[in-house]
Amino acid sequence: MPLSRSAQHTRVRTLAAKAFTPPRVEILRAHIADIVGELLDAVHGPRTMDVIADFARPLPAIVSCEMLGFTDRGLAPVEQLDEVIRRASSETFNTVAFAQTR
Repeated sequence: MPLSRSAQHTRVRTLAAKAFTPPRVEILRAHIADIVGELLDAVHGPRTMDVIADFARPLPAIVSCEMLGFTDRGLAPVEQLDEVIRRASSETFNTVAFAQTR
């Protein structure tokens, strides 16, 4: 039986909570600040910044990828994680359709 939206949310939140305990977040704080600096430096200068595309989307994806062991900052892992998160948070998430995209 598929998980209800509420049950799925609880399951994912429980798993995520283990990765984001206060001591773990404190350990990550300096590194996340470095990533923030890198993202902001990338748009420094005459170029305008799209806050979503240039900062809000890549920051959590980069942090999550690194927590999962992706050390390459290449676009592919970030895009893959972003797609997984989008699909998992969608009410129409379908594991068969997701499996077919791999």
